[in-house]
Amino acid sequence: EPRLTRNEEERTTTRTWTVGRTGRIEREPAQPPLREIGPTLQVSTYATWQEFGTWYANLIRHQSEPDDAIRAKVEDLTQGCTNEQEILQALYGFVANGIEYRAWEFGIHGWNPYTASQVLSNGFGDCKDKANLLATMLRLKGIDACPVLIHSEEEGRAEEDLTLPLIEHFNHCIARARLADGRTLWLDGTAQDHPWDALPDMDQGATVFVVTPDGGSIERLPERAAADCACEASFDAVVGEDLAAVVEVRIHATGTRGAILRNVLNVEGHRQEILENLHGRRFPGCRVELGAFPDLDDLSAPVDLRYTLRIPGLLRPDGPSRWRLPLLEDFFLMDTFSDMAQLPDREHDLLLGPPWQSTTAATVRLPPSLSFASPGACAEILEPAAECRLTRETPSPTLLRMEQRVSFLASRIRRGDYAAFRSACNRADEARRAEPVIERARAE
Repeated sequence: EPRLTRNEEERTTTRTWTVGRTGRIEREPAQPPLREIGPTLQVSTYATWQEFGTWYANLIRHQSEPDDAIRAKVEDLTQGCTNEQEILQALYGFVANGIEYRAWEFGIHGWNPYTASQVLSNGFGDCKDKANLLATMLRLKGIDACPVLIHSEEEGRAEEDLTLPLIEHFNHCIARARLADGRTLWLDGTAQDHPWDALPDMDQGATVFVVTPDGGSIERLPERAAADCACEASFDAVVGEDLAAVVEVRIHATGTRGAILRNVLNVEGHRQEILENLHGRRFPGCRVELGAFPDLDDLSAPVDLRYTLRIPGLLRPDGPSRWRLPLLEDFFLMDTFSDMAQLPDREHDLLLGPPWQSTTAATVRLPPSLSFASPGACAEILEPAAECRLTRETPSPTLLRMEQRVSFLASRIRRGDYAAFRSACNRADEARRAEPVIERARAE
């Protein structure tokens, strides 16, 4: 039986991103789901989407009627707000993080949300409950808002066939808001840890049904640009005579990247351990020293981390009096790019998930007894679906500067474009593996 809900495990946008004792943050590429690549049969009792929308709009019509408690809550949350955007931020933040996700789907409530007043009073609700409450609260402040039916995708966006009007096309519900300045915003009340203007990966690019009092319409959600989901990392490393290194780290993450870090670092007492696990995959035995930590509850601000990383052996032995320097990168680039394109050929398209970008800048200073014999390889790989720019230089024998920018620009790699994408991934990995070489400095 179809239901518009997501259980606690399914709803989180980090379900396919895992962090644990192994310190992995990863997402596996996927092939299209069976409903896209296999035969399907659709049967509907609705002749048109307008007819479907009229039925659903009438079903939920009375669920959005505000009571005095909702009006008082809206006024309390928006006190001091000076414009529509501030109002939207305040109300979205409350629904996303202040209303617990929990589903009670008895009978018709598989499709029909509980009343907005019930959801506020209970302090919990599922996706359609949250969307309905958020739309109700926004309308009280004069913002045009309504629920939106959507099929969320954890493993990449399938090509959606909405030829026939069916409730079975959807498994999730979000909200749409239109501001006076002409902007249309899509708001997922279940997207805990996400800023108001950053749709989670599972909603990106979906074809949706917008429910309005007169029925509704089919619309396509935009897919973000890579720069809107970015992680910028900087590493300033000083290597001692014992080859141990002290590294000053800064991580600046926006969009879904910021939401993922909010999610994995939300328990204050475990932050040091989690960061050590993440870096420990590449640098065993490392230790993290935390300084001032940002307010992760402030969804309007990017995640900006600063801490000190102590690595007992930054350099990797490569022969007598010879070492190699591993790449210093952000958490999302811990594995090889070719992991995403392992097969020599594909029968179906490759789904990568929405576009994203990673930028790293690093400086490494050696003690006088060591020097860089080679800075390592540089590369510039520009393909329609992916880009990688890698530069390394040694302004002096004991100083290395490295910059790397990686952008994945497409959510889907067509089968015909797969060979070029796989080649780009392999070439990028080849350059990244050509690491800087360090040797003992020659006596004068």
